[in-house]
Amino acid sequence: MELNNLIHKKFKKWYVIAYSFIAVSLIINQVLIQYYFSNQEEYSLINISGKQRMLSQKIAKGIIIRKFDSDMYDLHTISSDIKSFEDGNNYIKQEINNGSYSDEINLLFQSIQTKYKTLTDLYKKSINEKQEIDLEKIKKLENDFLITMDQFVYSLDENASSKIKQLRILDFILFLLAIVILFLELKYIFIPLDRYITKVVHFLNRKNRETVKLLKETQVLTRENEKVISNLKSFDVAIDNTLLYCRLNKLGEIIHMGKQFMELYESKVNQKISNFSEFLTSNVKQQLEINSIIQNITSSGWQGELKIEYDKDTYIWLETRISLINYDGAEQLLVTCLDISKRKQKEDYLQKVNQELYADKINQQKIISSQIVESQENEQNRIAKELHDGVGQMLTGLKFTLESVEENDVEETKEKIKLLKSITLDIIKNIRNVTFNLTPPELEDYGLISAIEKLVIELRKYTDKNIQLVNQTETIFSFDNSVKINVYRIIQEALNNSIKYADSEFILIKFFESDEILSISVVDDGKGFNFEEINDLDKPKMGMLFMKERASFINSRIFIQSKPNRGTKITLNIPIKKEH
Repeated sequence: MELNNLIHKKFKKWYVIAYSFIAVSLIINQVLIQYYFSNQEEYSLINISGKQRMLSQKIAKGIIIRKFDSDMYDLHTISSDIKSFEDGNNYIKQEINNGSYSDEINLLFQSIQTKYKTLTDLYKKSINEKQEIDLEKIKKLENDFLITMDQFVYSLDENASSKIKQLRILDFILFLLAIVILFLELKYIFIPLDRYITKVVHFLNRKNRETVKLLKETQVLTRENEKVISNLKSFDVAIDNTLLYCRLNKLGEIIHMGKQFMELYESKVNQKISNFSEFLTSNVKQQLEINSIIQNITSSGWQGELKIEYDKDTYIWLETRISLINYDGAEQLLVTCLDISKRKQKEDYLQKVNQELYADKINQQKIISSQIVESQENEQNRIAKELHDGVGQMLTGLKFTLESVEENDVEETKEKIKLLKSITLDIIKNIRNVTFNLTPPELEDYGLISAIEKLVIELRKYTDKNIQLVNQTETIFSFDNSVKINVYRIIQEALNNSIKYADSEFILIKFFESDEILSISVVDDGKGFNFEEINDLDKPKMGMLFMKERASFINSRIFIQSKPNRGTKITLNIPIKKEH
């Protein structure tokens, strides 16, 4: 308190003087700046004068243009500009009359008013269509007005620049005065005060260090002992209440057992078993395993999971950690355990469920594989039958017709040649149908959409279904052959299901593209179905499983939506790469 009073008395006077000078200089500077900003009429007059100059030129230009072409510049625009010209002049007149300006500016303003009145009257007469326009007079008066207005603007600008220069000089003087005051404060107040305070602080720090050193030397041993005892007690209490915990000697004998351990093995507590392995389990093999772990403990300890026979045919899992510690000067073993029996039960259950799911998946793959083989065999038999019954018989007929041709009978030969041509065309048609059902040539030659269009046309011929194709894409898609074939087969399978099993009358195939997805949907108005209620071996469901397998093979996704009597919608989403 005495030190504060001494410093206050010594430096109070200089503080008051220094801060007073700074405050006064700032106030003066601020007053001058505010005064300058409140007297900025010159710049406003300069802006309005420039606008007047522009309007004068615009009006004169409009009058001249109108004389030669009255349609290019209407009277309403010129009248509006003259009105703005008059308003601007009234504003300048009001500001000049209300302000304080030099004699030169006032004289120039009077000269402008004279020219303004003459020029305005001439403008108004010129827009009167009944009077003749004197263009030379307009040009001369307008040129005199512009020259006088330029002189008026230059005078206003010089007047404003003079005020700014005066303000800068005064501001610089105040700035220098503030710098001088700050320098004097630094030299006569702050530096002496800093030296005095530094001297006092050094003295106090030295005394404080000496006091702290003595205090530490007398209390350090007591604090360390109290801290160790407190930590050990807290540690024991915390472990007793939260963990399966006990302390052993190096022979595996129990020194202390925590509350949680005693509650878990409540039936053995009264038996006074001292050996830890015997306390945990009555299984001799497990006892030997635990004793081996205890005997081989090193400084790094041991950690692992123990499956303990808790009771006859009852097991518990303990996640165990055994550490070597120093307790009251003696080496002991700290054993901490966590009962993970429930977690192990869940892991066993999950493993069992995963095995069952894996087995189901394998069985499903076997069923799919057998159906694929069966489908391939059926397809081969169908192709063989078509070739035998169709193409084979036609070739036989072609052979017999050729053998029956008589060279001498010209008329009969011509008829047989016509018959041969007809048979040949039928053979070609049948071969094309067979090859189309295998892999349509349009798929390789013209792309996916063209092949689907061809498929739709063929199905319309052989069925009475109304099948429509809507292509809303504008992109040329670049697919690998495997992608094109699998997409084609998926659409073919969807159409086959709609025709054979859905009893549908209308089928819509729609192509739609987004930024990175080609979406193909097949929608029918058939009887629909509940997918979960269909037997796994039914042909419709097997066909859908084949479609899903094909979609997965080409990294695509397929969605099947159907309800009884509400039709079916199958959507295939394919990642795409666009070619422009």
